[in-house]
Amino acid sequence: MCNIIKSCVICNFTKSELLLSNIAVRQGVNVSPILFSLYLNNLHQFFEQSTNINGIHLNTFSDNAFGLLKLFILLYAEDAAILAESEEDLRHALIKYEKYCDAWKQTENADN
Repeated sequence: MCNIIKSCVICNFTKSELLLSNIAVRQGVNVSPILFSLYLNNLHQFFEQSTNINGIHLNTFSDNAFGLLKLFILLYAEDAAILAESEEDLRHALIKYEKYCDAWKQTENADN
């Protein structure tokens, strides 16, 4: 198996030069969903067990039933959106998320 992976980016029908990549899992690799599940499977519980993270509360209605849905984070592919109802709650959640990533040796990119 080759340890050096080369990738390129296509933008406006133009392909970039090859870029070397020696970290992360390539998009479309069969192991990607498994690793995603292993690393993020208990993230919601991690937030839920924290006393100073509230997430957001959504009221749900369906056929005479009322419920409350509490959301802390939305995950899709490599993206994560942390949810909070106040700036202070968001600050606590970001600190907690950083601790989670450190524990699992993950690097978060908060530039976007």
